[in-house]
Amino acid sequence: TTTTTTTTTTRTKQPQQQQQMQECSPESPQPQQVTQLSSAASAPAKQEVDKYDSSSLPIVEAWSAQERIGYIRGTLGFSDDSDPSLRILLDASDELPLPVAWSMRRGPEGSVLFANSLTGQVTPSHPLERALLELATTCRMILRIPESERSKFLAALQVSWKERAKNELARWKQEGSASGSPTYVHSLTGEVMVEHPADVILPGQFFLSKIVRRLADNDYLRSRCGSL
Repeated sequence: TTTTTTTTTTRTKQPQQQQQMQECSPESPQPQQVTQLSSAASAPAKQEVDKYDSSSLPIVEAWSAQERIGYIRGTLGFSDDSDPSLRILLDASDELPLPVAWSMRRGPEGSVLFANSLTGQVTPSHPLERALLELATTCRMILRIPESERSKFLAALQVSWKERAKNELARWKQEGSASGSPTYVHSLTGEVMVEHPADVILPGQFFLSKIVRRLADNDYLRSRCGSL
């Protein structure tokens, strides 16, 4: 368990930029929140299968800025334009990768859908949606921590995420199938999937690690505390 200690400073003695950052999110995180964040499940949440056949849907190379804004505001529930976490998530969503076997498709109504060529699943939820939600939690926590303690906090998260991915990968065991293609069984839950566990688990971890390195830049954080 990693414990983050928050120091209290007098507002009148802080530089103006540091005051602005603390005003974005005034409450300090509690130490137990770090543990809760580190122990969150690493595999993506089960997503509702849509009714569409992905082979009939046109491929979308990239979603537009407006589609990303709509996804984060609507699907992830961010509606407050003054929330700096929203702006950081918008930046991050522009770099959000699609795991192996996934593609972005255009639905009949014009909406963006995500299709898995191995399972046939079609869903309006990005396969790394859970990573985005975890990033949102991280953003809100880091903005409540004094600048002098952020590097330590982020380093602890990086270590916990790496260990979490390693442990989760170790729980999946390969088995054969009647078709000859390998399947993978989770040793604790009995869940079976045809995708390689590394293709499911690691993209989210790599994405989080990349964006968290950006959060260590206090100049970047100050820039995102402005209006959207």
